[in-house]
Amino acid sequence: MNGTQAGHSEPEDQKPEGLGAAPVRRRTRAPLVALAVVVVAALIATGVALSLRPTALERAYDACLGEDETVLGIRMLDDGSTLHVDTVGNDDAFGADYADAACLLNELDTRQRMISLMDSTRALDGRQSDTWDDFTATWSYHPDSGMDLLVVED
Repeated sequence: MNGTQAGHSEPEDQKPEGLGAAPVRRRTRAPLVALAVVVVAALIATGVALSLRPTALERAYDACLGEDETVLGIRMLDDGSTLHVDTVGNDDAFGADYADAACLLNELDTRQRMISLMDSTRALDGRQSDTWDDFTATWSYHPDSGMDLLVVED
């Protein structure tokens, strides 16, 4: 049979085209997928860590009033991004003390110009507003109801 087997027309040392070619390299996506999973997990962990970190308003509240203390007339709102201070007025039975409001404003590094504006606000002036750093404050004052102050951390 002259080096060929019955039914085969090709010599044994020759392989059909394509069978002897270098193996096709399949690209594995496992390292890329693993990298993507690590990146997403890191982003989620960073977001969680940032959301658990107290805001500047919460830190000021804790510094002036204590972490677990509840003071009538002072409330944290909007997940710690808003501080509401309602001081006691002549007709109020309760409200925040002006010393507490001053401590909070001091902890927030409120500009003296703005504190002077608050101190000189009259009932006729209506609602006032000002901004500094990452904060926006609005306030009003009436002798009977005290000062109503809202500070928002932008």
